[in-house]
Amino acid sequence: MPFIDDDTFGTCFEEFEHTAWRLESRRGYGSDRAGEKYRRYLWTGAMADDSQRPWCANRRRRSHRTSA
Repeated sequence: MPFIDDDTFGTCFEEFEHTAWRLESRRGYGSDRAGEKYRRYLWTGAMADDSQRPWCANRRRRSHRTSA
């Protein structure tokens, strides 16, 4: 399966009629730990607030937590 970027991945969740619940039981993913954001977090102890990015805005709309 080819790797897709965040924008393409996000479009997969714009229209749906049902939800599913899945328990993620892994402590982490190697791909996350290899990225620059994680290294920056380890160095500074701070995470950038990315809650306004399109993915998060779409999740809020789809979960009916906001009217935006």
